[in-house]
Amino acid sequence: MNFDALTDENIAKLIAMPKEVINPNAKWSEFRGSKQVNYDLKAKEYAFLLYLRQNTYDIEHFSCGLVCVAPNGQKIPLLRYNGSNHPHGEILYACHIHKATERAIHEGKKPDSYATQTDKYHSLDGALFWLCKDANISGLSNLKADHPDLFK
Repeated sequence: MNFDALTDENIAKLIAMPKEVINPNAKWSEFRGSKQVNYDLKAKEYAFLLYLRQNTYDIEHFSCGLVCVAPNGQKIPLLRYNGSNHPHGEILYACHIHKATERAIHEGKKPDSYATQTDKYHSLDGALFWLCKDANISGLSNLKADHPDLFK
């Protein structure tokens, strides 16, 4: 699959493809005020990377995402679940989900530059739960969704 010519249908297939974490005991590392961990995923035809980032000073500054790695090593970010610590276009300080689109790729933008606001999660744990559910990722234990925010 040519990542430079991905269609929205190709992107949806990559996201829906069953994926399994092959290093579930990966360790967190700290780097310049944030902690991070990367998980390697295997699937039928492609390798994937699942990453988590958490700012150590601002609990609302987090991100977890899914990157597809083609056999030739080319990488494309497919999904990114961000916290509420920053605005994104018309999304003002709310959690939001970035998804790669054919349009963004065609326009020469970051593939996952478009985002939609969400209230599915409000923490990194919640974002990871939904990313794994939405992207058909298995192999991590103790995933937990956030409790609904009763004050919204």
